[in-house]
Amino acid sequence: MSNTWPQLHRFLDEIQLISALHYRLRAPLYGHAHEHEDQFDLSLVIHGRGEVVIDGLAYEARPRCVFLIPPGVVHQSIDDGDVDYELIEVKFRTPTRRGRRAIPTLPVMTSLTDLAVMADAMTRLVAAHRPEPADDNWLARTRLAEVLQLLAWEGHGRGARPRELPESELERRIRIAADQIAQAFDQPLRVDALAAEAHMSRSRFALHFREIVGVTPIELAIRFRLQHARQLLSHTRMSAKEVAAACGFSSQQYLARVFTQREGCSPTAYRRHNRAAANV
Repeated sequence: MSNTWPQLHRFLDEIQLISALHYRLRAPLYGHAHEHEDQFDLSLVIHGRGEVVIDGLAYEARPRCVFLIPPGVVHQSIDDGDVDYELIEVKFRTPTRRGRRAIPTLPVMTSLTDLAVMADAMTRLVAAHRPEPADDNWLARTRLAEVLQLLAWEGHGRGARPRELPESELERRIRIAADQIAQAFDQPLRVDALAAEAHMSRSRFALHFREIVGVTPIELAIRFRLQHARQLLSHTRMSAKEVAAACGFSSQQYLARVFTQREGCSPTAYRRHNRAAANV
């Protein structure tokens, strides 16, 4: 048996098992795009076939597949919803140590060599789980550790290979995000929200955004803000403070710093120069 998880047993008393269910589902596996702030989702597909997107990558959901989705990872189904699934699903929380979770990284999807072994281990976990009191059920937490140990052994070197979304779909999502930045550059930039709308984690969204647009989301917003600031400085009598607010800069000082770095002069000097040129 793999020794990938020896530290897990030290934290068994801190694991919170939220739910453990064996059921049938005639609906998309994960539904709309979403993420969980502080819980792991562990799902074994016994019957049914569909497709899911996890952090911008597509996976086939089919018998013998185990999905282990960590907190903060965006996931959704992209099948038509007319799928009859049989699942064993476990939700749990784990402690953190120095900002990192006690559980090591495993593939988000593992294709099992033997469905029966994992199904038996997870069935024992379902039988041991009692909703109340969740924190006192040592047997259920031990069963969970056994399932994770088995998954570590099965998943070692056998993580399923995902496929990227089609280039056209990926580009469409990024272009939508870029358009949103262009239309709301005067508002605070919330990259996390843009990433969630694109059904990706922040890191994957930032990677694809730069590949497709050529700059980061923050850089794109700054360019639109500076463009608008130049127009206001040249054609209005708005104060520097008012220009900063109208362009999405958090303060007049921040506008002055960014403007000087990019334009080579202060906003005041830029306005003076452009007005003098207009009067020539």
